Amino acid sequence: MRISIVIPTLNRAGPLQACLEALSVDFPTDAEVIVVSDGGDPQRFPDLSRFEGRLNLKIIHAAHGGPASARNHGLEQTTGSVVLFLDDDCLPAAGWVGIMAAAVTQDPPGAVGGKT
Repeated sequence: MRISIVIPTLNRAGPLQACLEALSVDFPTDAEVIVVSDGGDPQRFPDLSRFEGRLNLKIIHAAHGGPASARNHGLEQTTGSVVLFLDDDCLPAAGWVGIMAAAVTQDPPGAVGGKT
């Protein structure tokens, strides 16, 4: 089972980098992360090259349409059978990806959500 994680972002370099750093701890090698810049200022978009090897990272620059539109742009690029959505200001705990994947592979499958 391949897992895709979609993260919309808009001009929040610091929180995005902190999110990716937290996500990279205990990250499955067969998963992917798709970051969607929601029409943000290209001058404010951070250099994320240090995460490329650790997170199988793909970056998409989309026209501004809001977080839902950015999520949909990211969803179109996923290759996983399980898609997780994460906001750029979240700091997932180590093992978060595996915990989420385990919940949806139960029989019957479970839906998983987080608090806001």
